Amino acid sequence: MKISKTRKIIRNQIKKILLEQEYPKVDVVGDEKGIEDLDSGGFRLGTVEFEGAQTKKWKPAKYYKDITQESKDELWKLESPIPYIYDDMKAYMGKKAFIKKFPDGGKELWETSPKLKKVIDRFGSVPAPAESFEKCIGTPTIGVGHAIKTAEEFSMYSLHNIFEICTKANIEANTQISLDAFLMEDKDIKEIFYEDLIIHMQFKSRITKPITQSMFDALTSLAFNSGWEAKHPEKGYLQAIEYIIRLINRGRYKAAQNVLKGIAVTSKGKRLQNLIDRRAMESELFGKDGIKPPKKTKATKVAGTEDK
Repeated sequence: MKISKTRKIIRNQIKKILLEQEYPKVDVVGDEKGIEDLDSGGFRLGTVEFEGAQTKKWKPAKYYKDITQESKDELWKLESPIPYIYDDMKAYMGKKAFIKKFPDGGKELWETSPKLKKVIDRFGSVPAPAESFEKCIGTPTIGVGHAIKTAEEFSMYSLHNIFEICTKANIEANTQISLDAFLMEDKDIKEIFYEDLIIHMQFKSRITKPITQSMFDALTSLAFNSGWEAKHPEKGYLQAIEYIIRLINRGRYKAAQNVLKGIAVTSKGKRLQNLIDRRAMESELFGKDGIKPPKKTKATKVAGTEDK
């Protein structure tokens, strides 16, 4: 037997042992493309076959690096990007109130800005712009729910501050530039959005049972909307996603799907239809790839490990 072939057999046998330790209750099937090396020195599955079920991709949550592009697009629509800094606790403003608040440029921005028009078409009004970090009642926010945490960060987005855009000084200094140009571009909003998504995926470190891609996408949507931490960072109560994770970790996938449908649907004590609809969508997505958990099967077998 050639040395190179012997090394390959040994390498596959090591993979087999590692996979058996990681997945003691499932059959591992696949070829070299299905078992991929990781930088950490471990291995992960491409496809896992479960007894009595169609072949599904069930993996430990820690191996999911991102949600699908389809889920990103849906989340983008759900979160409704706002191209300027706003106060998330103030009431929305209609056209009359907006123009009154910003007599210099407010009417032009409302009537001619394509970026602002997207917001108006969605809500019929716009979130109240934030003047400064210190004057915010709630959290200064921009883009797809990006919370601005410090005064320094607020100043980084000052170009997109309507209190500075709609001033005589700015209008007179930029006569050849439309006010719309000062609002944040979609590509810049998406860049921040994708960075924030990664942060909100940190919940995956608390999941101990394998899940599917659709489950991960649904949980990420929930985390982005209501928080990824186990407990609220300020108030200390359990976050909605933690209840779902605890059910998953007990192998109760169906119960997790059912709870997801009715959790975190209120704001300030009131049930909101948009949150009810969103949870229903997330619950449906959660079960898209099936919710049947892995079952104990025959001895694990990795294709290509036979010593011939």
